[in-house]
Amino acid sequence: MPINADFKTFGTFDGYRLHQYSFPVGRADTYYFKDGFCTFVQIKDGKATAIGQLFRERREPSQAAGNVSPEMSLDTDRIMDPYNDGNVIFTSPTTF
Repeated sequence: MPINADFKTFGTFDGYRLHQYSFPVGRADTYYFKDGFCTFVQIKDGKATAIGQLFRERREPSQAAGNVSPEMSLDTDRIMDPYNDGNVIFTSPTTF
């Protein structure tokens, strides 16, 4: 399902070898996707919409787009509330 966004995204992270999808336990209407960037997505009426994107790397300043802050904490930010009861993670290596 293509991800739509109403903000300028960072795109994709060339060369990143793993793609990871994290869904809250018992839900399929929201997830975050990691491919070097962390993209937060909501699904409604069959459409996936990015609500924000975060890039965090050691020795690099954090960057954010959409409805997230570069200072957000993946442990305590409200966007992570659906994941407090656990999450289901799907990981897939990319092939080159």
